[in-house]
Amino acid sequence: MVVVLVLTVNARAQVAGIFDYPLPREEYNSGKNEFLQIGTNKKAHLGEDWNNKGLIGGDSDYGDPVYCVADGVVEIVRDINYKDSWGKVLVIKHELPSGAEVFSVYAHLSEIKVRSGRVSRGQEICAIGNANGFYKGAAHLHFEIRTELWWPSDHGYASLRSEGTSRWITLADLDGYLDPTLFIGERYESSPFYTEIDNWIIVEPRKLAVPNMSYVTGGDESGESFSVGLSAALTNGWLDPIVYQYDFERGEWVVFDDFWTRAEYDFVFGPNEAYAFYTPNGAVHAVYLLGSGNNYPERRARQDVLLYARSLGLLTVDLASLDVQILENVYYRFAAANCRLDFDQNFFVIIATDKKIPLARYGTYYDYAAGFWGLDWSRLGFQFDVAP
Repeated sequence: MVVVLVLTVNARAQVAGIFDYPLPREEYNSGKNEFLQIGTNKKAHLGEDWNNKGLIGGDSDYGDPVYCVADGVVEIVRDINYKDSWGKVLVIKHELPSGAEVFSVYAHLSEIKVRSGRVSRGQEICAIGNANGFYKGAAHLHFEIRTELWWPSDHGYASLRSEGTSRWITLADLDGYLDPTLFIGERYESSPFYTEIDNWIIVEPRKLAVPNMSYVTGGDESGESFSVGLSAALTNGWLDPIVYQYDFERGEWVVFDDFWTRAEYDFVFGPNEAYAFYTPNGAVHAVYLLGSGNNYPERRARQDVLLYARSLGLLTVDLASLDVQILENVYYRFAAANCRLDFDQNFFVIIATDKKIPLARYGTYYDYAAGFWGLDWSRLGFQFDVAP
């Protein structure tokens, strides 16, 4: 979802707002080895393995071009040449509109085409490989999205502990890892619908969106372009703090007094609404609002359960018990999993997702030993997956 506002000039940051997939989804997918899928090695996969859908497998897509998922900066270029390693690997750092950073990781490559500096969304940066022959006959792209960057000892996997049908994973081993398809799917597209009247931008959202995923783009008189988060534009005086909302019942514009306060926590732009932003100068060319919340709801529910359990201080979760849709009613869809604080302290963690506003999620838990629910439903932030 897109909108437009105004900015000034001297910012040179290039935030990554819209993301794309590393390979065209109409031709490639990650269905054979998804995020957190338990592999033949009895471990949980921490990324996605991408292959061409229509080819026969093996090394048939060896050398196919891979594209940068969003604007960013080359962070790491490395060639690891030992058994079960990643082979050639490339890491790109991306700054989000909220100010947080994420890293896209591309591994098992046959070729790396960038070595330093800035890269752009859609730029060809590397090619599918087979980890220097260690996966010969099984070429694929191992792809990750992370919020933290370190070099893992067990490339791309986390160990599990089996107890009967249970598969327990240590939550700390998941720190910094996000579901790549989910993350990109929430930032994949935007659709503009706005009107400019003098220095006012009238925004009429077509989809659900949230301010802390939004960003502005613009350029100065020299032609140098920039993009920054929506809140940064306000902080620097590029957007006026007064925002108007159209009251359709009264047929007039009214001041939205607490817009920026609510924007940090619980505000959602929705369809059939209209907002007016004043732009004191003409440097900003567009504002992009993202965050539909409707893409990949099962992936979102799974990730929410894991992140919420971690935020509660729980230590392990049974992946085999993780159910992304245990039940639903008219208003909410529920997901849950069994978790532990230690070997004999068991908890049932549950997430409720608002079906009308799927970016609104709530969490609670049941303490089996104590025999009661530990908390009233608590609201999860819209950016629960990436801290601002």
